[in-house]
Amino acid sequence: MKLCCLHQVRVAGRAVQKTCYDARLPRDLRAPQPQEEVVEIAVLTFDGFNELDSFVPAAILNRMRAKGWNELITAPIAEVTSMNGVTVQRQRPLEFTNQGGPSGAPT
Repeated sequence: MKLCCLHQVRVAGRAVQKTCYDARLPRDLRAPQPQEEVVEIAVLTFDGFNELDSFVPAAILNRMRAKGWNELITAPIAEVTSMNGVTVQRQRPLEFTNQGGPSGAPT
């Protein structure tokens, strides 16, 4: 939101500046909002996997997409087949897991 005006107000006997924002301004004129950090999560998937072990965590983690979380099916080969014959294509290679540590810092 774009800064509209500043007001001096008294709170508990102290002078405090209060900032007003105009929410009616077009989005491109509003002050930028802090961006959420993108978190990429690898769901490791191998040949013979159980669908519950890959798809349920992926579905649950994808509920956090609005907060910047991104779940990715990660496998050592381009396509993996489950124990029940379901074939899926990986979204990232297994080497993707080496790109960051617990804090997102390169390892």
